[in-house]
Amino acid sequence: KKSLTEGLIMNQNILYEIGMDPNAKLKDIMKENHKMPLPEKFKIQQAVVAAQMVAFYIVYIYGFDRIYNADERDHLDKIFDGSMFDFSKLDLSFLESDIPMSIKDYPYFLEQLEKNRKDKTELMDRFFEMDNSRDGLENRIEEMKEEKKEIPENMIQALESQKKRLIETNQKYQNLKRKIDYEHCFMEFNFEDYKKNRSKIEHMRNSITHGNIKVKYMDDSEKHNETIFCFKDMEEGHETFSAKLTQNEFNQLIAGRNLHAISTFLDENIKQYNRETANNTIISKQHFLKRGKV
Repeated sequence: KKSLTEGLIMNQNILYEIGMDPNAKLKDIMKENHKMPLPEKFKIQQAVVAAQMVAFYIVYIYGFDRIYNADERDHLDKIFDGSMFDFSKLDLSFLESDIPMSIKDYPYFLEQLEKNRKDKTELMDRFFEMDNSRDGLENRIEEMKEEKKEIPENMIQALESQKKRLIETNQKYQNLKRKIDYEHCFMEFNFEDYKKNRSKIEHMRNSITHGNIKVKYMDDSEKHNETIFCFKDMEEGHETFSAKLTQNEFNQLIAGRNLHAISTFLDENIKQYNRETANNTIISKQHFLKRGKV
C-alpha cells in the first residue's frame, strides 16, 4: 500500500511536470527531483505505471461500456445530440499501429443519415399537403364571409388546429434539417478520424482486457531510457493491432486535449441527466397532487 501511495503521489508530480514540458523525458524529471534517491524512484516505477493504467481503465475501458456508447448499436443521431461520445475529438496522431490495423466501418451511420434524409422529404411533402388544406379552409371561410354566411365554430377550430400543426411540422423540419447538415459534415470531415480513433481505443482496451500488454521499464542504459508500453490485439488468432507508446505518449491519452474532450462530454451528460431527473420529479409530484385531489 505504501509503494502504491507513493507511486500515485509521484505520478501526479510527474504528470504535472510533463504538462509543463511535454518534451521532457521521465528519467530526467526523476533525476531532477531530489525528494528521494534515484534508485528508490526506480523501485516504484511499477506503481507509477499502475496508476496510469488505472486512469486509462477509468477513462476508456469502464467509461466506454457504461457511458460513451451504452447501447449495442451505434447511433449517428446520438453523436449529434451529444449523448454518444465523438471519438474524432480525440488527438491520437501519436498512436500508430506497427501493422495494418483493423478498422470497423459503422455502416449504421450512413443508413441513419439516409433515413433522416427520407424523413425530411416526407416532412416537406406533409407540410405542403397541410398548407394546401389550410389554404382551402381560409378560402372557404373568406367566401362564406363575402356571402355573409355564419361560419361554423368547428371550421374556425379546424383552421386554428391546421395552423398550429403547420408551425409544429415546420419546426420538426428545421430541426431535422440542422441534424442532417451536422451529420453530413460529420460524415464528410470527421468520420474517418472517428473510425480510426475509436478503433485505436478499442484495440488498446482489448489488449489490456486480454492481458496482451507488456511494459518495458526504463533503466540506466541507453536500451531503455524511457518506459515503453507495448500493446497487441488478436482476433481469431490473427494480430489486428500492435503499437508501442512511451510513458509520455501514454499520458497524452488521459491528459490535455483528450481529457478535455472527455470531461466536457461527461459534464454535458451529467447536466442533461440532472435536468431530466428534475423534470421527472416535477411530473411525479404533479401526478401525486392530482391523485390527492381526486
